[in-house]
Amino acid sequence: MNLRDTMITLIMLLALAGMSVLLFNIPVGIETKKFGAIVFGAILVFGIINIGLVFLDRLQNRQ
Repeated sequence: MNLRDTMITLIMLLALAGMSVLLFNIPVGIETKKFGAIVFGAILVFGIINIGLVFLDRLQNRQ
């Protein structure tokens, strides 16, 4: 499993955990809107990192 596959797996697991907390209203110690914003931000960060890794991989394959 390469780094890109690991990143996609982390994104999906994070989204699944965040959606289950929001769906079933599991208490996590912070309010729901703040938790949703944190999860959404983390998913965006992982997505941006994934796009960067794909871009760097594409540049390396051209040479």
